[in-house]
Amino acid sequence: MNFTGHFKLRNQNDYHRVGDALAPKDIWNELYPEHHAGLANLTIRLQQGTRANPGKTNDQQNISLQASTKFKFGAFLSYNDHHDIRAIDDDMSPAECVAAIIDTGWEASWHDAVRVFDGLLSKALEQ
Repeated sequence: MNFTGHFKLRNQNDYHRVGDALAPKDIWNELYPEHHAGLANLTIRLQQGTRANPGKTNDQQNISLQASTKFKFGAFLSYNDHHDIRAIDDDMSPAECVAAIIDTGWEASWHDAVRVFDGLLSKALEQ
């Protein structure tokens, strides 16, 4: 399940604050002192469990941030809620598994996407 949104930011300063909060530039400024670094594309993958004790499925959420193509100073966020249909039910066809995932999980996935989009931008801009 995929959800996307373009978010208009107030100005260039806010635009850079979002990128700097999610991808600090200190290491890049050190490696390239005669350049300035800026975020072009960031994708974070989230899976249940921990690195030492992974979850029982290969389900994952992929959240990406890019510059908006709709707004001069804007952020484009995408949320991909990926489900491993092989882990659902051996008695169901792949199409039935996908339909069941959408039927039971779409609303929760949408609410999580809204929560993440709002949380990322709010936290990045409050710094």
